[in-house]
Order: sequence, then structure tokens, then C-alpha cells
Amino acid sequence: YECLKVDLYEARFRKLLTHDRATIGLHTCGGLAVSQIKSSVEQQCRGLINFGCCYHKILPHEQNLSQFAKENGGIEFNQFALTL
Repeated sequence: YECLKVDLYEARFRKLLTHDRATIGLHTCGGLAVSQIKSSVEQQCRGLINFGCCYHKILPHEQNLSQFAKENGGIEFNQFALTL
């Protein structure tokens, strides 16, 4: 196996993304999920499966840790957030 950065601008990672491959992300936290999705779409991969983190375990006062959430007045998860 290879250890490399999941980033569209990482040449070794981009080389693995072809139209006949799919990507799978498990517990992709924050920017990792965005990088996997964006890279897979831009490289026109055959498929994409992404299982995000355990957001349902985060308490309301703990969930607004990202800079985006802080700058935009917070993010509130509801029952539909887990199905995205």
C-alpha cells in the first residue's frame, strides 16, 4: 500500500484517480471529506462512497469548532444531517 496525501494537487494521489476506479472514504473528517469528494469528481472517477465522522456523538456546544462555523454564526445539526 501507499501512504500519501489525499489532495487533488498531490501528483501521486491524482495518478491513482482514473475513470475506471472508485474512491471510498471512511471517517473522513472535515477537509479530508472535501478533498476526497472534489478530487473524485474532478478526475471523473467511476464512483464515490463517503462515510463521514460520527457527528451524532457531538454535543451541541462542541459542534462549532471549525473556522467556517465560527465565522458564520454556528452550524446546527438536525436529524437530516446524518443522511447527507
